[in-house]
Amino acid sequence: PNPVTTQLTFTLPENINQATYAMYNMQGKIQKTGSTNQKQTTIDVSAIQRGLYLLKIITNQEIYTKKVLIQ
Repeated sequence: PNPVTTQLTFTLPENINQATYAMYNMQGKIQKTGSTNQKQTTIDVSAIQRGLYLLKIITNQEIYTKKVLIQ
């Protein structure tokens, strides 16, 4: 996991220019959703409780899932 405190930044792969994302807690409840058409996106996670989450990034080619630790 990559620890973050107030902001989470992710970068889309080179050939991708559009994606949607969702952040889930470990019980599977959605905490934050959004979409982007930028290569690098920053999400404000300051209102989300500390803990371990899953960030799912959905593009037209793949679905990426990453663990995120909010401290």
